[in-house]
Amino acid sequence: MVRGTENDTKDFADLYDMNEKEILGMGRFGMVFGGTMRRNGVRVAIKKIQMTQCSQKDRENIEQEAAYLFQLNHPGFLFI
Repeated sequence: MVRGTENDTKDFADLYDMNEKEILGMGRFGMVFGGTMRRNGVRVAIKKIQMTQCSQKDRENIEQEAAYLFQLNHPGFLFI
């Protein structure tokens, strides 16, 4: 699922095309791939997280990271 407005969730595949051959980076919780927004062709970075391999503390850290990212305000960020 993709987080949109407070009461709005959509299926990821309906919104984005992710290119798993285009690896932009990797870290402790997952990998970052290149992708495209389906509605307008804008290039995006998509972080794919393997939640099944995470401890409860890891899940809390991931949720905290996501909360921080949603608070950022920068001209290079696109929020849908």
